[in-house]
Amino acid sequence: ARIMAQTGRSDVAADEFRHVLQRDPRNADAWFGLSYLDDCYLKPIDGASIADVLSARSVDDPAREKLYFALAKAFEVQQDYERAFDYFRRANEFGRRRAPWNPERAHARVESIKRAFSELTMPTVTGDYGSEAIFIVSLPRSGSTLLEQILASHPDVEGANEIQSLALTIEAESRSRGLPFPGWVSEEGPQDWNRLGQEYLSRAEHWRHGKPRFTDKNLENWLIAGAALLMLPGTRVILLQRDFVETCLACYRQSFGNSRGFTCDLEAMADYCS
Repeated sequence: ARIMAQTGRSDVAADEFRHVLQRDPRNADAWFGLSYLDDCYLKPIDGASIADVLSARSVDDPAREKLYFALAKAFEVQQDYERAFDYFRRANEFGRRRAPWNPERAHARVESIKRAFSELTMPTVTGDYGSEAIFIVSLPRSGSTLLEQILASHPDVEGANEIQSLALTIEAESRSRGLPFPGWVSEEGPQDWNRLGQEYLSRAEHWRHGKPRFTDKNLENWLIAGAALLMLPGTRVILLQRDFVETCLACYRQSFGNSRGFTCDLEAMADYCS
């Protein structure tokens, strides 16, 4: 069911989730998966069924979190937005405890990156080295998937999704230098940046087997886009922005698992967007 959902076959995914729930009506993963398909797949009676599952004391916290998200979506389908928001709040309380957000640390990291790159002389872009890569920079839930699909409709572009190639390249250099990023940025020379560009393209080579260009829309790209431009002077970086209020609400309605703790709190999300 999850594979069908990820590949856009929502009808098949919904049928598979329903099949699971016929066998196990208390399956939190199935309710959660069904609720994250289009709203048309939730039925008016589903809210009562999910609430019934939640009434059992035996439901553990991970399952309860998923069921709260599912119930919130069920209330949205019923246009009961006040109750929906209440259950989104309950669901996100688990995320805040599991992945606490430290705004001071986040701000310090961003400022260190800004200082490191503002003190560098960015080279004039020459040639097309690195033009294979197209970086998409955005906040979560801002439309990067849609943008990638549009770009990938071109016969020369492969959509690579949220690949880790750039982050892994930066992490490897940090280990080699014995300094966390961006502490080593000022020590890199043109040959070093060229080497890192080669390492990145090597890590992402899989995405160029069928088409000459590929997209990279990792959600951490905005923090390391400066490094990408030095590594790959011929690359293109697309900055994608959505209305911040819509972005905050969309993130609050989404479960990000053990990552992106800022999405579990609207004030933290607003701070992150700013």
